[in-house]
Amino acid sequence: MDDDVVDAELAGLLTDGQAAVERADWPSAQRSFEAALRREETPQALDGLAQALFFQGEYGAAIEQRERAFELFRVAGDDVSAAMCARFVAFLYGVVYGNRAAFSGWLARARTLIEATGDSSERARIELTQANMAADPEVRDRHLAAAVDIARRAGDTDTVFDVMSHRGLHLVLQGSVDEGMALLDEALAAVAGGEVRDLIAVGSMYCKMLHACEVTSDVRRAEDWLELAEGFVARTNHRPISAICRTHYGGILIAAGRWSDAEHQLEVSAELYEQTYRALRRSAVVRLAVLRVRQGRLEEASQLLVGAEHDSYAVRPQVELHLARGEADLAMSRIERFLREHPETELTAPIQLLLVQAQLKQGERDSAAAPGRAAQR
Repeated sequence: MDDDVVDAELAGLLTDGQAAVERADWPSAQRSFEAALRREETPQALDGLAQALFFQGEYGAAIEQRERAFELFRVAGDDVSAAMCARFVAFLYGVVYGNRAAFSGWLARARTLIEATGDSSERARIELTQANMAADPEVRDRHLAAAVDIARRAGDTDTVFDVMSHRGLHLVLQGSVDEGMALLDEALAAVAGGEVRDLIAVGSMYCKMLHACEVTSDVRRAEDWLELAEGFVARTNHRPISAICRTHYGGILIAAGRWSDAEHQLEVSAELYEQTYRALRRSAVVRLAVLRVRQGRLEEASQLLVGAEHDSYAVRPQVELHLARGEADLAMSRIERFLREHPETELTAPIQLLLVQAQLKQGERDSAAAPGRAAQR
């Protein structure tokens, strides 16, 4: 067959695959990219196949295809695309397998490669990834500022609005609720208006909104956005987003006293995590433990918290469980250790409220014991 004909057929298959990606038709995209690879192994076809596999929940296969695409992009001298592949592989090793070493190694490769390039969408997204990892608020804000500046210069509106949603959430966590929610609302309005095309960015933005709603116990707003998020999941098959959003919604329902609804949301969320981002499943389990304590099902709560001793998000149910069992000293010890290690996080305020409860419990116990001590004297 003439080389020009082969090239034309290959280009046509790649075009068909990309068109299927645009309409979130993942099986069709997979078929087109696999057909392209039978003609010639190209990094573009491997990358497209990885994306199709990812949205069908085939995470191990998606990693394999992106790792191979990384190699071929490097051979071709396309370091921006290679960095994108490295970042994607790092992400999946983290959220699916909880492999911190692989996550750190691949993200380091992405950073190293992108440093030698100019402004690009990928450079902006790596800055955003670094912002998400930063424990220091000043470091996080520097990365967010760099991400939005680079994204604007690169004409990447997806990342501009994604950064806006991150900033909004962080403002809410810091107590600037009105300002933060305004940014989140604007970012999600951009999604509704079709200004954000990247599906992973869209999913992330829905999750940030539901997280903010959980922090502020805003049930009505959460219900409105969850409905839209579930519509997005139905259109794209991006099921991890349903797991994350339902986790936050379950937390909101616990605070609202809607325990039966919360139980349903959290059990569905835990099951979805098991099928998708398994390394993040504990976030749903921890909230389910909170619910079990509130329901008085203390042994079940204790079982759910096994293995979560060093998880900062598990501190709240651990302390509530100790208090429910009358173990005020253990509750105080856990609270004090947490506040030493995490002096300023979104969890600080609720843990400080539990500190007051623990102190009151200790006071009640000491008061009850005082007559006995006096009698002994």
